[in-house]
Amino acid sequence: MSLNVSRRKFIQNSIFLGSSVAAQNLFSSPNLPNNAAVDITAASGNIPAKNARAAVNALGGMKKFVSKGDRVVLLPNPQGRQKGTSTNPHVVGETVKMCYEAGAGKVTVCSIHGIDQWKATGIIQAVKKAGGEMFYPSAEKDWADVSLPAGKILKKTRVIKWALENDVLINIPIAKQHSSARFTCNLKNLMGFNDRDKEFHQGSEHLHRCITDLSTLFNPTLCIVDANTILIENGPFGPGDTASPNKVFAGTDMVAVDALCCGLISLDPETVPHILWASQAGVGEIDLSKKVIREFKA
Repeated sequence: MSLNVSRRKFIQNSIFLGSSVAAQNLFSSPNLPNNAAVDITAASGNIPAKNARAAVNALGGMKKFVSKGDRVVLLPNPQGRQKGTSTNPHVVGETVKMCYEAGAGKVTVCSIHGIDQWKATGIIQAVKKAGGEMFYPSAEKDWADVSLPAGKILKKTRVIKWALENDVLINIPIAKQHSSARFTCNLKNLMGFNDRDKEFHQGSEHLHRCITDLSTLFNPTLCIVDANTILIENGPFGPGDTASPNKVFAGTDMVAVDALCCGLISLDPETVPHILWASQAGVGEIDLSKKVIREFKA
């Protein structure tokens, strides 16, 4: 089944706010051929790990992204014990499993956060159970100073070396409301690699500009978004009201996936500056009418 929809109408009438949809519906632009490859998938169900696997499989499976012997780095979002604030550990664990099944040589989960910030999330246990490793940067050798030629405000920064020295980078944020950035998903989650957080937080516009500039440094191989239970107010740390879309999204275009996920909290992506500016900077595509999007029951 194919439906021709504009980006705004798709967001306004989004299935992602709770209504059901028949399995394997295809949403695409009238300008795209009927056999166009799927760009973004969304799998829904009551089992987060199953949702994650189904969403990736619908893109072609993890073997499409991970080859034998690859060094894989995963970036989840660990923000403590409040409901809807951290990436679901079962989504992270299942991603580790899929990477090893695809032949990965090593799967490492890392961010700027110390071990205490991960403990309450359940992610450490899920990663280790799946055979992955946790990495907590602590020494000078763990960091790399980098230039951002395309940056408008952020001309250089310091990031975890693992974020650059890998074969496959998988971004695994949780989608949620953010008091300063309006919305946090793939683009905002990249701050998890950045060592100069204080430089970003100098007002709302400055934050959006820095997020945009940082996004020009990274090109994740795959984005897997946890939208099983999400914070819809008082983000990013909560506590606050939550919603349970019970979904996992997967795609390769950070901007497009973030634009689509804005519908989870009824946001037009063009009103989220870092998403709009990242599109204008060539990081990805904000116009969802140019994407093929598939949602189904996991």
